[in-house]
Amino acid sequence: MKSFEPCFEAAAKLGARHVLTQVNDPVFDRTVGTYAALCDLAAPYQLTCDIEFIPCGLMIDTLHFVRAGCHLEELL
Repeated sequence: MKSFEPCFEAAAKLGARHVLTQVNDPVFDRTVGTYAALCDLAAPYQLTCDIEFIPCGLMIDTLHFVRAGCHLEELL
């Protein structure tokens, strides 16, 4: 978990206020503990850890998909 600290430090220097996070762990208690530890690590940098809901399956980030010049046919 400490490996995230340089990223948090850089984010804070750039003026970031939030870190977008996600969890893919079926054990709820472990998920809660991991998330709490991440929040504790980000707190000294005045960063919040916001959870992004990711449903099972393939998620396409349409903004980056279009900006990269990709086409729907490439996914089929």
